[in-house]
Amino acid sequence: ERIPQVDLSAQLAGPLAACGDAHGTIEIDLTRDEIVDVAVSHAGAQQQCVEDAVWDTLVALPDAAPRSHARIVL
Repeated sequence: ERIPQVDLSAQLAGPLAACGDAHGTIEIDLTRDEIVDVAVSHAGAQQQCVEDAVWDTLVALPDAAPRSHARIVL
């Protein structure tokens, strides 16, 4: 089963800005209602800030599939 990709970069831009000049890759798994998994790689000292920013964001996905995935490269 192919899991649809969604673009959360606009919704996460503000929260991630609080992490300064963070770099890395964020993989996010979602259900229709919530974020269920966050994996951050190559973020160095900003890793915890980036993870917290994603977990603390309430995302809105109109017409969301039961499961979806997002990938953001900072």
